[in-house]
Amino acid sequence: PYPLEGSPTERIPSVGRSQLSPEAQKLWEGYRTSSANRAQLETQIKQVTQWRDRYQVALYCGEYGVHNVAPQADRVRWHRDVSELLKQENIGHALWSYRAAFGLVPEGGTAMDPQLLQAIGLGNPRNL
Repeated sequence: PYPLEGSPTERIPSVGRSQLSPEAQKLWEGYRTSSANRAQLETQIKQVTQWRDRYQVALYCGEYGVHNVAPQADRVRWHRDVSELLKQENIGHALWSYRAAFGLVPEGGTAMDPQLLQAIGLGNPRNL
């Protein structure tokens, strides 16, 4: 879930949690007990931009995204926040993939997701 405030346990069916590998369960526990929101993302990005400014180098975020098993509204909100923050800090960026689980085009589909396009700042797919 995104943004995440408090415990999201109720948003993941118990069957889904039981099928997680031990490593994934450990990661989920860490995520479950943290905050995931725009302010937290901004804090992380600021750490990177401080490094950039100190060493006078360009930054590029080569892959980012949300798996398509996440709720669509959460995917859109997360993409919007990350894309806006990267642009705000003048960090070049690209989505993880064009098509499939992390992409703008659903697996087996032919059309880009207009909500994700708008979230990353590309607007209407007809205008591309």
